[in-house]
Amino acid sequence: MVFKPNKAMRNCIIVMFVLITAVMAVEIADSIKYSKGLVYEKEKAEMQILILGLIGLLILVYAILIWVWICAGRTIAMSEKGCTISLWHYKKEYTWDDFKVKAVVDISNTFRPSSELIYEKGIIFSLHALRKRRLSFVRKRKFSPSGYCAEHPFSYVCIYFAPEQKKIWHDTYYEVDEKVFMEKMKEWGIELEEISF
Repeated sequence: MVFKPNKAMRNCIIVMFVLITAVMAVEIADSIKYSKGLVYEKEKAEMQILILGLIGLLILVYAILIWVWICAGRTIAMSEKGCTISLWHYKKEYTWDDFKVKAVVDISNTFRPSSELIYEKGIIFSLHALRKRRLSFVRKRKFSPSGYCAEHPFSYVCIYFAPEQKKIWHDTYYEVDEKVFMEKMKEWGIELEEISF
């Protein structure tokens, strides 16, 4: 069973990268041009701080886009022996016994990103223990299955079970039919615990 990268998600990231680069390049160039026309040293110093802030913001946005690109660009191959996670030429192979968490998760009662709202259940394989994050302004626990990918992109797998009806537009990383997936797990003899958040 092979889960390929979502091309629509990758294309969206590329478009965002190009647009953000264009907008920030114009803004930074405009700020530099404006600062050259300033007479007072204090104004020049303030403008340099603004330019450095814009560059810092651009670096932060690039880091986030690269992280999303990695999470959306992985190929996940599952077999009877284990799971292989790869991105371009980098590849990590695990046996099913390597995973600390092998679970079907119910996320229907959690606070999660809008891209995950249509999903109620999914499957998680992780080499690391899962932990819930408490939000101070919300009483619910936040658990975003795809969120752990940022921390462990090559040792964590999250695949959503496709809902019967897709009520809103969405574009997520990986999705599978629950019945087909569970039959394959049973065929391979992989026991899954059930977790509800």
